[in-house]
Amino acid sequence: ARELYDLDLRLAAEMRVKERASEPWRYQAVAVVRRNTIRSVADMKGAKSCHTGYARNTGWNIPFSHLLEMGQIQMQCDTSATVVEHDIKAVNAYFGQACIPGPWVP
Repeated sequence: ARELYDLDLRLAAEMRVKERASEPWRYQAVAVVRRNTIRSVADMKGAKSCHTGYARNTGWNIPFSHLLEMGQIQMQCDTSATVVEHDIKAVNAYFGQACIPGPWVP
């Protein structure tokens, strides 16, 4: 984003697993938000969200699991729905709009 828009960006947080603290990066993910719009994770509810793809680690699995752990996203138990449908419904209920690339049609 910085190179694309020539922005003055700063690293706000870095998360690593304690057992791999000294290893080189395996994944890098960023969240780009306007400075005055998002002050906490809860402020993302109803916002637009763009992901690298369904079930991709940095763009889906990691942020989705963090939002679940923080109680921001609620899963519905519908025995007639697949796991993918549960995930998509949960994200749809949380974000205003979402871009989630993937092979949705067999």
